[in-house]
Amino acid sequence: MRRAVILITLLAIFVSIYAQIVVNEIMSNPPGTDEEEWVELFNISDSDVYLDSTWFISDGEGDYYFEGINIPSGGFLTILFRVPDTGEVHIVPDIDISEVSHGIRLANAEDDVIIGNSFGIIDSVTYQDSWAPDANNTGKSMERIHSTVRPNDPDNWDASIPDWGTPGEPNSITAIKEYPYIPDKFVISVTPNPFNSSCVISVNSDYTTYGKMLALDGKILHNWTLPAGDNEIIWAGKDMPSGLYIFTAKARHQQVSVPVLLIR
Repeated sequence: MRRAVILITLLAIFVSIYAQIVVNEIMSNPPGTDEEEWVELFNISDSDVYLDSTWFISDGEGDYYFEGINIPSGGFLTILFRVPDTGEVHIVPDIDISEVSHGIRLANAEDDVIIGNSFGIIDSVTYQDSWAPDANNTGKSMERIHSTVRPNDPDNWDASIPDWGTPGEPNSITAIKEYPYIPDKFVISVTPNPFNSSCVISVNSDYTTYGKMLALDGKILHNWTLPAGDNEIIWAGKDMPSGLYIFTAKARHQQVSVPVLLIR
């Protein structure tokens, strides 16, 4: 019983922190030879999220581990990576790591921005300069239009209206510029959860879905490719010990992760 309580508590903790911090704004290609580079994170959850030393931000080559900072519900966090030789910047960052050896350098044309923690990747963007042409070498940032969905959809990003973006504030284009947007159907459920002998994973998507069951260390336990429509997977966790696992599914521009708790 004690073990079950511990595992259920772990599940609650997982649900409370997973997939709630998103990459919301990127300054990667300022004017001329200016090297002012920064990223804004946004807490889309209903509760505060504390970024301890297990949380990191990366461009796929360098990385920086946070040292303990809170992002309130609906709040923003700005991280300054680089400054020009003049030292003049147009942002008052929450975190300035421009003089820290972290190896992060945001390329003008294409690069990755990854936010994660000990559970895995929380949100990631692989941006291209074609997503927001008006942000190339102009002093405008790239802003995410719909913060809760589609991080890698080019139509979900555009140039900021004001020069130098809106760091630490709501994006300028989210509520002003109208975009035709119909959310794709993508619903996942796991029952029962927690489970003992087997669970049923239901996936309903408008597109082909690629699913994985992961251990907490990131090891892939099983892969599935599911056609568009309603699908059900039975997973028994054969030969696996009690513990927390992660079912992650990707369909088109969307990715969803669900904690799955096995109690023997």
